[in-house]
Amino acid sequence: MEREVEGLVRVTRDAHAAVFGYKHHHVSITSVDATSRLPLYVISRILIDYLTKQLEEARTAAEKKKAAHRKAHYF
Repeated sequence: MEREVEGLVRVTRDAHAAVFGYKHHHVSITSVDATSRLPLYVISRILIDYLTKQLEEARTAAEKKKAAHRKAHYF
């Protein structure tokens, strides 16, 4: 369990960073407008597609580099 220090609670800890957030004792959002879900969905899809494309390009570049190294040293 995380320890609360002066109202701040550690949310997550990574190898290089710790993220802190403020712990509220009340709920400020009681309802969500359904029309706000579509823009959030569109933005999330754009981000996911962009990150997937970047990952695929990195894999392709690594495979090409590995193939070029193999061709230069073993054939």
